[in-house]
Amino acid sequence: MAQGSSAVTSVSLKLRDINNQPITVSNGGGTVQVDCTLPTMEAIAEAQNACYKAAPVFANFGFDDDVNLDLADYQIDALGWTSIFSGVNAASWDSDGWVLPGLPVSRTARTRCISV
Repeated sequence: MAQGSSAVTSVSLKLRDINNQPITVSNGGGTVQVDCTLPTMEAIAEAQNACYKAAPVFANFGFDDDVNLDLADYQIDALGWTSIFSGVNAASWDSDGWVLPGLPVSRTARTRCISV
């Protein structure tokens, strides 16, 4: 199936969410949207590999998609993923001035690995 909307003739259709859980589908007409393009993240202007005594504030922070965003997560030092946003029904999400929550800050210099 190509990206976009196209006619589908099917006797059985099984849909799953991003956690691979089944989604109930009623027997009715409809369309299936196939999105093959990854979302993009706006470039972060703050210096890379900097040490912080307080959580950084991102001057430019946002995500864009050609169809629709759903969620974004981050993690610090591979300690598990934390949600930035979820349940977004839009093609973009912007939060310029976003403050990174949950950053353990130390008085001594330490490098933190932050993944988005």
